[in-house]
Amino acid sequence: MQPDRAGGEMVDLLFEVAGERLPADYRWGLWLALRAELPWLDATPGAGIIGLRTGGVHGGVALLPRRCRLALRVPGRRVDDARGLSGRRLRISDDAILVGAPHERPLRPASTLYSDLVVPGDGGAGEADFVEALGAELRRIGAACRWICGGARQWQAGEQRIVGYAVALHDCAPTDAMRVLSLGVGVQRGPGCGIFVEHKRIQDLD
Repeated sequence: MQPDRAGGEMVDLLFEVAGERLPADYRWGLWLALRAELPWLDATPGAGIIGLRTGGVHGGVALLPRRCRLALRVPGRRVDDARGLSGRRLRISDDAILVGAPHERPLRPASTLYSDLVVPGDGGAGEADFVEALGAELRRIGAACRWICGGARQWQAGEQRIVGYAVALHDCAPTDAMRVLSLGVGVQRGPGCGIFVEHKRIQDLD
């Protein structure tokens, strides 16, 4: 279960975003820009970006639709602080986005959850080791979910290449789902790794 709001219940804030394009591999640059505006983010367990819903990737560029949203997961006690992003311009590489007004979306349990990139704790496990580590971490947080892993995925974090896997968790009881949503799985939570969202149906993860 989530802790009460004063104790740090996790909440999703969805900000309106104005812009035309970003680098396709924007995660790390966006995280750095957010940390510059909200320095407390880096020291806040579980906080991180869920990402941007883009209009597709063409030639290494992610196009931003008119109704683009930036989703940020933060503890409830930090919601008012995070609202300070509204009106800020975030520069990512040679591009920029203007952050608009947010609306708050509480976390709700779902039987199927999805993260597009889960990074193992050692940052370099192969697929078999990753599956073993994933099972161990789910047991540690008390989440008795089943799972399906997609193929290996990569993104660039400065000079470091991060490797992880897409993961769908299914047959999640409500209490287990809330543990996963609140705590996440793996490392690199800030730039969006291991943050889960509701997934309506299991699809091909490759």
